[in-house]
Amino acid sequence: MLLGTVIYAKELRRLVDFYSMFGFATKTEHPREYAVLSDGHSELNVVQIPDAIAVNISIRTPPIIRADTPIKLIVSVPCLESALLEVQANGGLTPNETWEFQGRMTEDVIDPEGNVLQLVQLPTQGQ
Repeated sequence: MLLGTVIYAKELRRLVDFYSMFGFATKTEHPREYAVLSDGHSELNVVQIPDAIAVNISIRTPPIIRADTPIKLIVSVPCLESALLEVQANGGLTPNETWEFQGRMTEDVIDPEGNVLQLVQLPTQGQ
């Protein structure tokens, strides 16, 4: 069973705030070190990149997409359209390429530090 995921952040608070909009609540937080977020089923651990490494990382607005990683988070949302608006309002990018995969509306978005994640709108009960 997958317990959770780790995301390394240059700006810890910014990513904690961003991922909180997907229903993750802060379970534990040690400012300038890490935060453990939970949705009741899984954990998202946001870990501060050490200063010696972070100084060499440039975060731009809009963020530069980090597409060279082989891992992508998948987050379920109740309404894809609303979630896309929230992503934009919170410093993320939405390439506006929605598709259907296994009966679910899906779109890749970019968080404020350039990490790619996938939003999936699950079908409502009875569909």
